[in-house]
This record gives sequence, C-alpha cells and structure tokens, in this order.
Amino acid sequence: MVAAFSRAREAWRAWAALSVRRRAAVLLDFHDILPDGQAEAMDLIQVETGKARLHAQSCRRGRQSAALGRQPEAQASSGARDS
Repeated sequence: MVAAFSRAREAWRAWAALSVRRRAAVLLDFHDILPDGQAEAMDLIQVETGKARLHAQSCRRGRQSAALGRQPEAQASSGARDS
C-alpha cells in the first residue's frame, strides 16, 4: 500500500509540473476519446457498484453533472415537479 501511495504522489507531482495549457490538452484529448470507451466505462461502473446497466448510466450522468456543478437531470426535473 505504501508503494501505491508513493506512486500516486509521484504521478501528482509530474501532473502538477505540467503547464496549465498542457494539462488542458491532456484533458481535452481524454474528452475526445471517452465516447469510444463508453461501453467499457459502463461495464466498470456495473462491476464496481453491482448495479444494472440502467443504474450504471444514471451514475455516470450524476458524476458528469456533479463535475459541472449541476444536479443530474432526473433529480433536477423531479425537484421541479415537487415545487
């Protein structure tokens, strides 16, 4: 476990040493290839959480919304009906 933490610290230092422009380019590249791996990501979410495919997709949407500082669509729309 200590080795894993050490590797994570080293990776973080290397990432932090990159310019903001370079980090942005890496993230944009990741964004571009992410749809190609969407099925694999759904499989991983299902394995990690033990959820059905439909629920794995709702987890993914929730993570995307959280990253953008928004409520997932299902929660946002249900909240609108409650008011």
